[in-house]
Amino acid sequence: FNERLAIECNCWSAFTIWGLMQWVCERLQKAEVTFSGDDLPANEDALVTCNHQGFVDFYMLHSVLGRRGMLGYCKYFYKKSLNWIPFFGWGMRTMHFIPVSRAWDKDKDTILGYFSAHRHYELPMCLISYTEGTRVTPKKLKESQAYCEKNGIEPFKYVLFPRVKGFLASVKGLRGSHVKAVYDFTIVYRNQDDLDNHFNQAPSMLRLHTGALGGKYKFHVHTKRYLMADLPEGDAELKDWVIQRYREKDAMIGSMYKEWKAGREEPWKLPPPSRYQYKPPPPKQTKKKD
Repeated sequence: FNERLAIECNCWSAFTIWGLMQWVCERLQKAEVTFSGDDLPANEDALVTCNHQGFVDFYMLHSVLGRRGMLGYCKYFYKKSLNWIPFFGWGMRTMHFIPVSRAWDKDKDTILGYFSAHRHYELPMCLISYTEGTRVTPKKLKESQAYCEKNGIEPFKYVLFPRVKGFLASVKGLRGSHVKAVYDFTIVYRNQDDLDNHFNQAPSMLRLHTGALGGKYKFHVHTKRYLMADLPEGDAELKDWVIQRYREKDAMIGSMYKEWKAGREEPWKLPPPSRYQYKPPPPKQTKKKD
């Protein structure tokens, strides 16, 4: 059994499925996604951290990563309970996503085993981690703010306090591998009809597929790129690094709200017209014997 070939076939299948879904979002439903921040290189392996606003966040991530040749190699952590949902859960397992239960003692072996396989086969990968651990809702935001206040931490206004265990484990598992970069994505949604009451609320999956989005919503993705080698080594320092990134996310989202509220628009970059392309993974590098 050729495990690497099987994984490559799954990556090609993922590219086909994700590509079709992006076509529906961007072309059929006319979603206008704009970008700002660092210009990411093509075909680069990376660990990705991102704020989690709704189920449709992956469309925003794929709008960037797909144009950098990595659409077929996007991998996600997902709730293990979703394994048993017909087609949806089966598809995530087939695409080699990482099932977690949010209990580190139970998830540790699964996560480290996944990293070991990818290091061994040197397969392209963009591993997406929603570091908040769950979607932002008014209730969860209040709970996060209460937690911060109880622990003497300045509360966040638009994002949740990050849960760092999974991210720390990912950095440790990927250090020294072919994954050399960390991407920090910030997603912002604008409902054109009601900015005040629905700011940064993502449209539902049903809404995205049942009507044109152009003129009703605006979507924005801000990207920052860091080298894995430049991240702090110690757990405490790395935790502080992650929290600082979320401070920056919170500030940027607040800044965009003020700009939109004042009727000002930044000259954001529109996505290039080039189509999404699948790049087959390079052959595994074999070390020469002396």
